[in-house]
Amino acid sequence: MLNYHYVDVLLPVQKFLVDFSFSGKKPLDFVHSILLRTLRLGPCSSVQLASFLNLDQNEITILLNELLAKKEIKSTENDLFELSEAAKRYFKSVSDIPQVEQISDRTVSMIYDLIGFDPILSYEYSGTNGIQIQADQDRLSESEKIAKATFQKNFYSYIEQGVLTFYQDHPQLYKVGKVTNDRQLFNRVNLDLSLKLQGDQLIPDVHAVESCFSHLPSSTTLLTEMVNSTLQSIKVDNIDSIQAELAYNPMLESLKIKNFLKKGKLDLTYLVQRTEQQIVGPIYEPSNQEKFLNLLERCTEDKNVQDLYWLTPSNPFFGESTNFKNLLNKLITSESYDLKMFLPCTSLKNARWENNHIERSLFSSGKFLALEESGLFNSDFEVLVVKNKFCIVIAHIHDSDAPVLTAVPIGELTLDLNIVNRLAEVFAKSEQQADGERGPCYGVILAK
Repeated sequence: MLNYHYVDVLLPVQKFLVDFSFSGKKPLDFVHSILLRTLRLGPCSSVQLASFLNLDQNEITILLNELLAKKEIKSTENDLFELSEAAKRYFKSVSDIPQVEQISDRTVSMIYDLIGFDPILSYEYSGTNGIQIQADQDRLSESEKIAKATFQKNFYSYIEQGVLTFYQDHPQLYKVGKVTNDRQLFNRVNLDLSLKLQGDQLIPDVHAVESCFSHLPSSTTLLTEMVNSTLQSIKVDNIDSIQAELAYNPMLESLKIKNFLKKGKLDLTYLVQRTEQQIVGPIYEPSNQEKFLNLLERCTEDKNVQDLYWLTPSNPFFGESTNFKNLLNKLITSESYDLKMFLPCTSLKNARWENNHIERSLFSSGKFLALEESGLFNSDFEVLVVKNKFCIVIAHIHDSDAPVLTAVPIGELTLDLNIVNRLAEVFAKSEQQADGERGPCYGVILAK
């Protein structure tokens, strides 16, 4: 199995506030309960009850008057007290604690996915670092109505599943009132985007993608179709521009990435022949990330703080994973290297909004530079370089005819210091020019 990308999708979820009424049995307070349980054994006089409950005559009179007013007891002709017919129904057996039926109002928060309208227990507030799957607009416009009907239909199954909990025994739904859409939420699912060998061919593992949704109540087939459709819609062919960059950029012409492209198409089977210096998938894919961090660790053996330049691609699949966020945080907080990240954008002003995979808070803790989208390199390329050490160049390849769902990032590590230092010099020069807003670099992105 070979992972060709590492992408999270964010399924649409909404939080609803549901007002409803229900009936249920509620235990009486302690003193009332003891007195009724005593009378359950047989009629008693006020003197007998006062003696049994260790109350004076005034206290027992007040208590008896309260129960008489509620019609839970009645007096007999010989001045004894006994249970009323209504109070007898508080008991199932002689030893039971008496419980009274009452109607209560309650408001609960229900989290529903907007595809199958199933209750969701795992959700996130932020819609970043994942590709959002859009709900059907007709269902979205009637979401409150659907949520109300779904809640009413599944009330008792929610109790059995533990989605709803009550203090009362055997609550009965009386009425569902107002249902209000409170806020948009997301359910994150990490996709298993892998290739498997079938004969001598590498093909996408369709069942691996479907299995990512097997833990959800909604139709796996429907979810898979919606995700596939969304991913395919943003996979726009870019092979011609990648081949041109590899052919005409002197700093990239020695790379073997071009061997994966044949007759204007991505050759998936050739991935089997990749060398140890070549990687498939983004740099934050777990195995690639491990190799990358090991490289960085070796770079810091001389104890000097290293400049790490990272040029990100302008690609709809890049950074759409919590793994990307975690790696970025790790690099920013490291004391061994100084991360300088170049983000493609149309202007310095728009940089923060055009790079949604970078959390706003990170702009105050790391050094991010706004780079003209067509500057330095083709925007389908990603470059990571440490001067005098190494360089990794990754092409994020889109082949609209390939059976894969996303881009296929294919990268190559080079230790050729001629190439490494030429690339490092390009980034260092762009960083120096940033303050003057000259060249392809607009400047440092500041947190606001």
